[in-house]
Amino acid sequence: MNLTGILTSGLTNGLGNNLVNNISSSLSKSNDLSNQQNSFLQSNLWKTINSGLDIGIRALLPNFLEDAVIGIKDALVNNGLQGGIQKAVEMAKDITGSGIITGAYKTITEAYNSLKNGNLIGNVGDAITNSITNANRNKEITAEVSTILTNGTKTIMDSIEANIKESFNDQLNSLEKLNKYNNNWRECFENRDFAGMEKEYKKIENAIKKVMPTENTIKQTRIIENLHTLIKNNNKNFDVSDEQIELAKKLA
Repeated sequence: MNLTGILTSGLTNGLGNNLVNNISSSLSKSNDLSNQQNSFLQSNLWKTINSGLDIGIRALLPNFLEDAVIGIKDALVNNGLQGGIQKAVEMAKDITGSGIITGAYKTITEAYNSLKNGNLIGNVGDAITNSITNANRNKEITAEVSTILTNGTKTIMDSIEANIKESFNDQLNSLEKLNKYNNNWRECFENRDFAGMEKEYKKIENAIKKVMPTENTIKQTRIIENLHTLIKNNNKNFDVSDEQIELAKKLA
Protein backbone atom coordinates (compact mmCIF):
# COMPACT_ATOMS: atom_id res chain seq x y z
CA MET A 1 0.00 0.00 0.00
CA ASN A 2 1.37 3.47 -0.86
CA LEU A 3 1.62 6.24 1.73
CA THR A 4 -1.67 7.85 0.74
CA GLY A 5 -3.39 4.52 1.25
CA ILE A 6 -1.64 3.99 4.58
CA LEU A 7 -2.68 7.40 5.85
CA THR A 8 -6.25 7.03 4.62
CA SER A 9 -6.52 3.60 6.20
CA GLY A 10 -5.14 4.86 9.49
CA LEU A 11 -7.52 7.78 9.70
CA THR A 12 -10.51 5.70 8.65
CA ASN A 13 -9.77 3.16 11.34
CA GLY A 14 -9.76 5.93 13.93
CA LEU A 15 -6.19 6.43 15.09
CA GLY A 16 -6.88 7.57 18.65
CA ASN A 17 -8.71 10.85 18.24
CA ASN A 18 -8.10 12.76 15.04
CA LEU A 19 -5.99 15.65 16.33
CA VAL A 20 -7.25 18.03 13.70
CA ASN A 21 -10.86 17.32 14.69
CA ASN A 22 -9.94 18.14 18.26
CA ILE A 23 -9.02 21.72 17.36
CA SER A 24 -12.67 22.72 17.06
CA SER A 25 -15.98 21.07 16.32
CA SER A 26 -16.08 22.56 12.84
CA LEU A 27 -12.53 21.79 11.76
CA SER A 28 -13.33 18.59 9.85
CA LYS A 29 -16.23 20.31 8.09
CA SER A 30 -14.51 23.41 6.82
CA ASN A 31 -11.13 24.48 5.51
CA ASP A 32 -11.86 28.10 6.30
CA LEU A 33 -9.49 29.03 9.10
CA SER A 34 -11.41 32.21 9.91
CA ASN A 35 -14.56 30.17 10.55
CA GLN A 36 -12.61 27.68 12.65
CA GLN A 37 -11.22 30.48 14.78
CA ASN A 38 -14.63 32.11 15.10
CA SER A 39 -16.15 28.84 16.28
CA PHE A 40 -13.40 28.41 18.88
CA LEU A 41 -13.63 32.02 20.08
CA GLN A 42 -17.43 31.99 20.35
CA SER A 43 -17.39 28.79 22.41
CA ASN A 44 -14.39 29.73 24.54
CA LEU A 45 -15.47 33.31 25.19
CA TRP A 46 -19.03 32.32 26.09
CA LYS A 47 -17.70 29.96 28.77
CA THR A 48 -15.21 32.58 29.96
CA ILE A 49 -17.77 35.40 30.10
CA ASN A 50 -20.36 33.15 31.73
CA SER A 51 -17.88 32.24 34.45
CA GLY A 52 -16.99 35.90 35.00
CA LEU A 53 -20.68 36.79 35.17
CA ASP A 54 -21.20 34.10 37.80
CA ILE A 55 -18.37 35.50 39.93
CA GLY A 56 -19.69 39.06 39.54
CA ILE A 57 -23.27 38.18 40.49
CA ARG A 58 -22.09 36.26 43.57
CA ALA A 59 -20.02 39.27 44.63
CA LEU A 60 -23.06 41.55 44.32
CA LEU A 61 -25.51 39.11 45.90
CA PRO A 62 -23.42 37.30 48.54
CA ASN A 63 -26.42 36.12 50.54
CA PHE A 64 -28.17 34.45 47.60
CA LEU A 65 -28.19 30.66 47.47
CA GLU A 66 -26.70 28.72 44.56
CA ASP A 67 -30.07 27.98 42.95
CA ALA A 68 -31.04 31.65 43.15
CA VAL A 69 -27.86 32.75 41.36
CA ILE A 70 -28.41 30.10 38.68
CA GLY A 71 -31.99 31.34 38.28
CA ILE A 72 -30.81 34.91 37.76
CA LYS A 73 -28.26 33.82 35.15
CA ASP A 74 -30.92 31.74 33.38
CA ALA A 75 -33.22 34.76 33.35
CA LEU A 76 -30.52 36.87 31.69
CA VAL A 77 -29.86 34.18 29.09
CA ASN A 78 -33.60 33.91 28.39
CA ASN A 79 -33.67 37.63 27.77
CA GLY A 80 -31.02 37.87 25.10
CA LEU A 81 -27.73 37.58 26.94
CA GLN A 82 -26.13 34.77 24.94
CA GLY A 83 -27.18 36.22 21.59
CA GLY A 84 -25.96 39.62 22.71
CA ILE A 85 -22.56 38.23 23.65
CA GLN A 86 -22.27 36.36 20.35
CA LYS A 87 -22.97 39.63 18.56
CA ALA A 88 -20.45 41.43 20.78
CA VAL A 89 -17.73 38.95 19.79
CA GLU A 90 -18.63 39.27 16.12
CA MET A 91 -18.49 43.06 16.33
CA ALA A 92 -15.14 43.07 18.10
CA LYS A 93 -13.21 40.23 16.49
CA ASP A 94 -12.49 41.84 13.12
CA ILE A 95 -11.00 45.07 14.44
CA THR A 96 -7.37 45.82 15.31
CA GLY A 97 -5.73 49.03 16.32
CA SER A 98 -4.87 49.66 12.68
CA GLY A 99 -8.19 48.75 11.09
CA ILE A 100 -10.14 45.74 9.82
CA ILE A 101 -8.85 42.17 9.78
CA THR A 102 -10.06 40.46 6.64
CA GLY A 103 -8.39 37.08 7.16
CA ALA A 104 -7.59 34.70 9.98
CA TYR A 105 -5.58 35.67 13.01
CA LYS A 106 -1.94 34.67 12.81
CA THR A 107 -1.39 34.43 16.56
CA ILE A 108 -3.32 34.18 19.81
CA THR A 109 -1.96 37.57 20.87
CA GLU A 110 -3.30 39.15 17.69
CA ALA A 111 -6.75 37.72 18.44
CA TYR A 112 -6.68 39.11 21.98
CA ASN A 113 -5.61 42.57 20.81
CA SER A 114 -8.28 42.53 18.11
CA LEU A 115 -11.03 41.78 20.61
CA LYS A 116 -9.68 44.34 23.07
CA ASN A 117 -9.37 47.11 20.47
CA GLY A 118 -12.76 46.16 19.05
CA ASN A 119 -14.41 47.12 22.37
CA LEU A 120 -15.43 43.58 23.33
CA ILE A 121 -15.77 44.52 27.00
CA GLY A 122 -17.97 47.53 26.23
CA ASN A 123 -20.14 45.49 23.87
CA VAL A 124 -20.53 42.68 26.41
CA GLY A 125 -21.44 45.26 29.06
CA ASP A 126 -24.19 46.58 26.81
CA ALA A 127 -25.47 43.03 26.25
CA ILE A 128 -25.60 42.38 30.01
CA THR A 129 -27.34 45.68 30.73
CA ASN A 130 -29.96 44.99 28.04
CA SER A 131 -30.61 41.48 29.35
CA ILE A 132 -31.04 42.81 32.91
CA THR A 133 -33.54 45.39 31.68
CA ASN A 134 -35.45 42.81 29.65
CA ALA A 135 -35.49 40.26 32.49
CA ASN A 136 -36.89 42.88 34.85
CA ARG A 137 -39.49 43.99 32.32
CA ASN A 138 -40.57 40.38 31.83
CA LYS A 139 -40.68 39.87 35.61
CA GLU A 140 -38.05 37.12 35.53
CA ILE A 141 -35.96 38.99 38.11
CA THR A 142 -37.17 41.39 40.77
CA ALA A 143 -36.77 45.16 40.56
CA GLU A 144 -34.43 44.98 43.56
CA VAL A 145 -32.13 42.45 41.88
CA SER A 146 -32.26 44.45 38.65
CA THR A 147 -31.14 47.60 40.47
CA ILE A 148 -28.32 45.82 42.30
CA LEU A 149 -27.02 44.24 39.06
CA THR A 150 -27.34 47.46 37.08
CA ASN A 151 -25.54 49.52 39.72
CA GLY A 152 -22.91 46.80 40.02
CA THR A 153 -22.22 46.44 36.30
CA LYS A 154 -18.61 47.58 36.80
CA THR A 155 -18.04 44.79 39.31
CA ILE A 156 -19.41 42.25 36.85
CA MET A 157 -17.39 43.65 33.94
CA ASP A 158 -14.16 43.74 35.97
CA SER A 159 -14.67 40.06 36.71
CA ILE A 160 -15.39 39.24 33.07
CA GLU A 161 -12.42 41.25 31.79
CA ALA A 162 -10.08 39.49 34.23
CA ASN A 163 -11.46 36.12 33.12
CA ILE A 164 -10.92 36.91 29.44
CA LYS A 165 -7.34 37.98 30.04
CA GLU A 166 -6.69 34.85 32.09
CA SER A 167 -8.26 32.70 29.35
CA PHE A 168 -5.91 34.05 26.70
CA ASN A 169 -2.93 33.66 29.04
CA ASP A 170 -3.99 30.05 29.55
CA GLN A 171 -4.03 29.61 25.78
CA LEU A 172 -0.51 31.00 25.51
CA ASN A 173 0.63 28.61 28.24
CA SER A 174 -1.09 25.71 26.47
CA LEU A 175 0.58 26.73 23.20
CA GLU A 176 3.96 26.69 24.93
CA LYS A 177 3.22 23.19 26.21
CA LEU A 178 1.99 22.13 22.78
CA ASN A 179 5.26 23.25 21.18
CA LYS A 180 7.17 21.37 23.87
CA TYR A 181 5.16 18.17 23.25
CA ASN A 182 5.65 18.55 19.49
CA ASN A 183 9.41 18.81 19.97
CA ASN A 184 9.38 15.83 22.32
CA TRP A 185 7.42 13.83 19.75
CA ARG A 186 9.95 14.71 17.02
CA GLU A 187 12.81 13.66 19.26
CA CYS A 188 11.13 10.32 19.93
CA PHE A 189 10.53 9.95 16.18
CA GLU A 190 14.21 10.54 15.45
CA ASN A 191 15.14 8.01 18.15
CA ARG A 192 12.63 5.47 16.78
CA ASP A 193 10.89 5.39 20.16
CA PHE A 194 7.24 4.66 19.33
CA ALA A 195 6.19 4.30 22.97
CA GLY A 196 7.54 7.78 23.60
CA MET A 197 5.76 9.05 20.50
CA GLU A 198 2.44 7.67 21.73
CA LYS A 199 2.94 9.30 25.13
CA GLU A 200 3.62 12.72 23.59
CA TYR A 201 0.86 12.26 21.02
CA LYS A 202 -1.73 11.95 23.80
CA LYS A 203 -0.39 15.13 25.40
CA ILE A 204 -0.69 16.91 22.05
CA GLU A 205 -4.30 15.75 21.76
CA ASN A 206 -5.14 17.35 25.08
CA ALA A 207 -3.15 20.57 24.63
CA ILE A 208 -4.39 21.45 21.17
CA LYS A 209 -8.02 21.49 22.28
CA LYS A 210 -7.15 24.44 24.53
CA VAL A 211 -5.57 26.59 21.83
CA MET A 212 -7.20 28.75 19.16
CA PRO A 213 -6.31 27.19 15.77
CA THR A 214 -3.80 29.04 13.63
CA GLU A 215 -2.26 28.07 10.31
CA ASN A 216 0.97 27.05 12.01
CA THR A 217 -0.60 24.90 14.74
CA ILE A 218 -2.83 23.12 12.23
CA LYS A 219 0.07 22.41 9.84
CA GLN A 220 2.39 21.13 12.55
CA THR A 221 -0.35 18.95 14.01
CA ARG A 222 -1.20 17.42 10.65
CA ILE A 223 2.45 16.62 9.97
CA ILE A 224 2.77 14.82 13.30
CA GLU A 225 -0.55 13.04 12.78
CA ASN A 226 0.44 11.85 9.31
CA LEU A 227 3.86 10.60 10.40
CA HIS A 228 2.39 8.96 13.50
CA THR A 229 -0.20 7.21 11.36
CA LEU A 230 2.46 6.11 8.89
CA ILE A 231 4.60 4.43 11.53
CA LYS A 232 1.69 2.94 13.47
CA ASN A 233 0.15 1.41 10.34
CA ASN A 234 3.56 0.08 9.38
CA ASN A 235 3.48 -2.16 12.49
CA LYS A 236 5.46 0.49 14.39
CA ASN A 237 8.31 -0.13 11.99
CA PHE A 238 10.42 2.94 11.25
CA ASP A 239 11.87 1.49 8.06
CA VAL A 240 10.10 3.89 5.71
CA SER A 241 11.66 5.85 2.89
CA ASP A 242 12.56 9.54 2.97
CA GLU A 243 10.13 9.94 0.11
CA GLN A 244 7.27 8.58 2.22
CA ILE A 245 8.17 10.90 5.08
CA GLU A 246 8.30 13.94 2.79
CA LEU A 247 4.96 12.99 1.29
CA ALA A 248 3.44 12.74 4.78
CA LYS A 249 4.63 16.29 5.40
CA LYS A 250 3.28 17.56 2.08
CA LEU A 251 -0.13 16.05 2.80
CA ALA A 252 -0.41 18.20 5.94
